[in-house]
Amino acid sequence: MTKQEVIIQAAKVNRIIQQLSYWIELDSDIDVEVLEPEFFEIANWLPDIKKYIYKTRDAAVTNLFVFTGSTKRIEQYIEDKNNHTDTYLKKTLKSYVEMMKDLQSVCSVVFKEHNEKDNLPIALANPKVRDLLKRAVDAGILNADYSPVPDTPRYQLRIIAYAVAQLMHFNSRSTYTHFDKIWSENSSLLARCKMAEETYEKVQAVTKLYPEIDFSSLFKEPTGFFFNCPFDETRKKQLYKDLVYNGYIDGETTEEQFLGIFAKDKFTKQVNWVREQVRFSFFIKAAFETTNSDYLWAKAVSCFLINGKTPRRTSIVPNYRQMSGLTNLESYDMELKEICDRYCKNKPN
Repeated sequence: MTKQEVIIQAAKVNRIIQQLSYWIELDSDIDVEVLEPEFFEIANWLPDIKKYIYKTRDAAVTNLFVFTGSTKRIEQYIEDKNNHTDTYLKKTLKSYVEMMKDLQSVCSVVFKEHNEKDNLPIALANPKVRDLLKRAVDAGILNADYSPVPDTPRYQLRIIAYAVAQLMHFNSRSTYTHFDKIWSENSSLLARCKMAEETYEKVQAVTKLYPEIDFSSLFKEPTGFFFNCPFDETRKKQLYKDLVYNGYIDGETTEEQFLGIFAKDKFTKQVNWVREQVRFSFFIKAAFETTNSDYLWAKAVSCFLINGKTPRRTSIVPNYRQMSGLTNLESYDMELKEICDRYCKNKPN
């Protein structure tokens, strides 16, 4: 058997196992005719493939079978006494599962021979995962063997794990389990790692490595936070009028809706900021920081939208810090600064 023949048969085996798993998942009848003639030829292929891998120790061919889909669903199907599958088909499936396990046991041995240098578990040790992890290696977050550089924060590892799991289409339950095996720290699980608000610059340093990933489900923005206000209603209402009149918030925002950002029992819905995001960051700092030092940005994303969308702290915090390092804040937006100063003047002790 040649290498090309093995690769072709590997593709057929993968197609068959995926189709079988699909039918079983949907609780549908197995239509053998769809899989013929290859399905009944597997019993002849697998022993020859096993001999080829054992003899050649070919890493590329081995990987094709190490990462073939699991046979677990097929085993459960065989053992299910309630299904009425043809006896011959069940026997064929059972034979397939036994030979596949035998082949994969050989592949695991050969695989470990080729992958001891970086100590990645089988589920991660393939070229695509290595390419994804190399982005973090090149960024100085991981070492060449994919272990964390000393003092790498756990939340950065969690982001990397999440990105790789999404791109590799891991089962949601396995998002972090494979990485916990290599990045464990005093039994601390990555899934339980929390993102502190002050870490978002370092968060962004990792998320930018995987621009094809939508991290919105990982960074669930907080709700239920509201701004403290030591001033009377007149001051709050003046801030509302200034922002509407000068086009910073949606002109359809009602006074009642705006005042809701200061009290949970009056909150109706988020206020829509209609200018640039960086200007929003400037406004939040200038207007509210002196009276809301705790959870400032959590309150911002809880109470405001930016052009109809919930802002992300991973963007608005670095935006402000970058702007403050490049711009004279005293002259950045004189109109908006005057509005904020008018709101903040003579703050009560």
